[in-house]
Amino acid sequence: MKKRYKATLVLGIASFGVIGLMQPSASVEAAVSVQSNQYPKVNTYIKQQNLRTAKITQSYKQFLQFDYRNGNGAAEGIVIHETANPNSTITSEINYMTINWQNAFVHAFVDKDNIIQIHPADFAVWGAGKQANPRFYQIELVEHDTFHQFAQSVNNDAYLAAYMLYYFDLEPSRATKGGSGTIWTHDEVSRYLGGTDHTDPVGYFAKWGYTVSDFYNLVVEKYNAMPNQIFKEDNLNRQYAVPVDPKNYGIWNGPYPGNGSAKVGELHSYANQPIVVYKEVRTKNGDWVQFGQNGKVIGWVGKTGIQITPAVSTPVTNAYDYGVWDSYQRGMKRVTGLSDFAGKEIKVTKEATANNGVEWVEFSSNNKVIGWVAKKGIAIGLTPSQVPQNISKKGTPVPNAYDFGVWNDYEKGNTRVAGLSEYAGKSVQVVKEVISSTGVKWVQFSVDGKIIGWVAESGIRYVSVPKEVSKAGTPVPNAYDFGVWNDYEPGNKRVAGLSEYAGKSIKVIKEVLSSTGVKWVQFSADGKVIGWVAETGIRYGEAPKEVSKLGTPVPNAYDFGIWNDYEAGNTRVAGLSEYAGKPVKVIKEIVSSAGVKWVQFSVDGTVIGWVAETGIRYGAVPQEVSKIGTPVPNAYNYGVWNDYEPGNTRVAGLSAFAGKQVGVVAEVTSSIGVKWVQFSVDGEVVGWVAETGIRYGEVPQSVSKTGTPVSNAYDFGVWNDYEAGNTRVTGLSAFSGKQLEVIKEVISSSGVKWVQFSADGEVIGWVAETGIQYGEIPQTVSKLGTPVANVYDFGVWNDYEAGNTRVTELSAFSGKQLEVIKEVVSLNGVKWVQFSADGEVIGWVAETSIQYGEIPQTISKLGTPVQNAYDFGVWNDYEQNREKVAGLSEFSGQQLEITKEVESSSGEALVQFSLDGEEVGWVAETGIQYGEIPQTISKLGTPVTNAYDFGVWNDYEQNRERVAGLSEFFGQQLEITKEVESTTGEKLVQFSLDGEEIGWVAETGIQYGEIPKIVSKQGTPVPNAADFGVWNNYEAGNTKITGLSDFSGKEVEITKEAFSSDGVKWVQISIEGTEIGWVVESAIQ
Repeated sequence: MKKRYKATLVLGIASFGVIGLMQPSASVEAAVSVQSNQYPKVNTYIKQQNLRTAKITQSYKQFLQFDYRNGNGAAEGIVIHETANPNSTITSEINYMTINWQNAFVHAFVDKDNIIQIHPADFAVWGAGKQANPRFYQIELVEHDTFHQFAQSVNNDAYLAAYMLYYFDLEPSRATKGGSGTIWTHDEVSRYLGGTDHTDPVGYFAKWGYTVSDFYNLVVEKYNAMPNQIFKEDNLNRQYAVPVDPKNYGIWNGPYPGNGSAKVGELHSYANQPIVVYKEVRTKNGDWVQFGQNGKVIGWVGKTGIQITPAVSTPVTNAYDYGVWDSYQRGMKRVTGLSDFAGKEIKVTKEATANNGVEWVEFSSNNKVIGWVAKKGIAIGLTPSQVPQNISKKGTPVPNAYDFGVWNDYEKGNTRVAGLSEYAGKSVQVVKEVISSTGVKWVQFSVDGKIIGWVAESGIRYVSVPKEVSKAGTPVPNAYDFGVWNDYEPGNKRVAGLSEYAGKSIKVIKEVLSSTGVKWVQFSADGKVIGWVAETGIRYGEAPKEVSKLGTPVPNAYDFGIWNDYEAGNTRVAGLSEYAGKPVKVIKEIVSSAGVKWVQFSVDGTVIGWVAETGIRYGAVPQEVSKIGTPVPNAYNYGVWNDYEPGNTRVAGLSAFAGKQVGVVAEVTSSIGVKWVQFSVDGEVVGWVAETGIRYGEVPQSVSKTGTPVSNAYDFGVWNDYEAGNTRVTGLSAFSGKQLEVIKEVISSSGVKWVQFSADGEVIGWVAETGIQYGEIPQTVSKLGTPVANVYDFGVWNDYEAGNTRVTELSAFSGKQLEVIKEVVSLNGVKWVQFSADGEVIGWVAETSIQYGEIPQTISKLGTPVQNAYDFGVWNDYEQNREKVAGLSEFSGQQLEITKEVESSSGEALVQFSLDGEEVGWVAETGIQYGEIPQTISKLGTPVTNAYDFGVWNDYEQNRERVAGLSEFFGQQLEITKEVESTTGEKLVQFSLDGEEIGWVAETGIQYGEIPKIVSKQGTPVPNAADFGVWNNYEAGNTKITGLSDFSGKEVEITKEAFSSDGVKWVQISIEGTEIGWVVESAIQ
């Protein structure tokens, strides 16, 4: 209520006419005049007798409590009653009303010795009819039978009326016909307001020669005579508060300055500090509050100088030592641990002292009262940043650590315990941080597990602590672009140029990521630490290794450049072809960071540069020779090449020069140990061939002779050549009785004369005196295969010609992967192959027993036929001689288990599948779509808000086609009919609209549940609205917009309602046409 405090005294009855108050009626005044001569003037008598007023006491009864019409404590005046019973006492009157209060009850009773309040003044009563009851404080005066007793009783009555005017912050004024005024009799209520017909206390006053005007004047006297009186006192329960505009308020030792109270201080001394309030009282000089701090009462201050508000605080560092309780007295129960709020802002609302003298405080968090905690567990008035908080960070002292001290505390008056430079270069663990009262941020740190002290945070560099490493490297070629520094952070000093160590092997011993995000390394050279350099200045890896090898550029030297370095960014200095055919010396070698091996070489003692090692051919330089010879008989087994090292190019077959005289002009042993020769024909160099392809000596001479084998032909073999190492091709007896033609003759190096002959126009071979050898040389191949199904029909032999020996059964290798390494057609025209298993050569077998291709691999996958399954057959095998057993379309829509996979000899990928555990057959892998069959479901949903990010597809696998955008269906109710997880692990669902199937979409594009229903309802948030949030959506993953308590007491409009996918009913609310958000329906009443 608004306070009004007057400096002037209130005027008495003499001013009634001036202020327009009602005068007593003629009948009342006549009644008074009859009695007025019998007794002294009552008010004068009270003064003459110096009558004292009784003490106001309370004896509150359990009557119904309800507020005045203007609110609790908002009485508009006082109504004076009298009991109209000369035989009753104050005790009997109170007892009677206590029993019969449902008929009527008042606030207080007064007699000659007592002032007893029986109902709290802040609540209305039933005592003067329905018009007056909601407005006035009401007093019953008990009747007495002597004038002196009457004077005593009205003296008390007037005192209580004046006291209550102060209590309600009202001034005395007479009742008026218009309904104003603060002093009323029951009679005036009957006449001016109605609702009752009583006339008390007029008749009782007249009995003693007293009038209502006399009583009013007595009230005014009492009102003006009580400046130091306390009219109302409330216990504020030591709530927390803060001074408001403290510079304008003094502090007093009592609640009524100027009337015996002394000023003891200024409120500004406590500006911005939390204080506690003990009492609030009302005096003639206004409302006053008693306050204190730290358990000590400070004094009194005008109420408007104090604002009751929780003190922003935070738990102390060792919050884990304190519990939070539902009370501070014996029998209390633990609510939680204070550590739950460590590092958080809380609000202390009030404090109390337990019976054992311990100080406790009550606090709240997020507007919710949590409980009581020992006061020493709370840093009152401090924010979390002002209380040391436990942290864990790594760091090192800054380079200028010598500018910082280490202290035993972070506030003024602390003591220096060390210099920070004592820990320079060491790793420190920052364990606490706090902002001091001066606004400086401090940290507490430890070294090797030992707490050292506090230092200004600017003395610590929070970066990755340099990590010790051990890496070999060399400066990069452009080392001149890099400096070497004493530190890796801004402000460091250059100590050298990296180019000073170019070409040297260095050791990286530490690495760190600087605060600017650059990686730096510290390195040493020759065992001495040099400094820090950006890691990009170092090339990791061993320095090039010194070697000494001879070689020559490869034939295609024109494909190679010579470079100044072996890493990316190097510069070309020459082409390798400039040194083709020259002997070079490889002096260094290294593998670059790209994994390429490079070599540095010199020519005639001069270092040339770096080249990929593949550009150098190691070995001796070809030596010039001069020899004659001819190609060996099996010259067809030899190629003629442009070079003698791997990577060379074939230029011809040696058989092109069979029977010709060749000149060997150079010879060399290749890097793989093979001796090669370079030869010429008719003076022109042809190329290189393995020396074993040349037979040194003269060429056989052509002759033309006829003859037949000797009679003991069986003693002679027919050979493919006439020199040692020749091969027997047949027995001469095979030609017994036949006419042979000798076409060449020669004397071998052993002095034996040999002849070459033919039969039926076909050259047979060489034989001493006469001879023939026949047969084909097996060809080397490399093929994979497995034994055929009827493997038991085939044996494995030691040879492919008649007379061979069986070594094992081919069935011993059923189901195994075999490698065919040779093939040949035997003399009887059968094609044979030689094979190996697990790297071991087994023997020869007829080629018809081998099925070429890899072995099927056992797998376990799920799949279904593709949509165009009718294009695929199912076969009994995966190779070409297979037979069709079914059409794949017969299995459309069924879940198949893929059990084997293989690549056929034609390169086609096939898989074997089964259905319901029964093997079906083989099919091309492209006929199978891997993954599980979509599961039929039935759910409702709508597109998500960002539906434009999703497409609708004709299928759920990768070869699908887009049929629509999901946003085309935004806001519509969709039926989810199927779900499946694709082979890529993505979950998709199929949906329909109005019974028509639409397509597939990623499940994340669908929000399950029904479409919100549009409604129109009114409501208000429930009383516990603080327990509810307002959200942007009604499904999981929604975002909180605000708290529902922001709208407490306001009328909201319900515009939509929906059930979320978890079955909770939500509503969308708006206020004054503005949409707010979604809230669970139970939050709205």
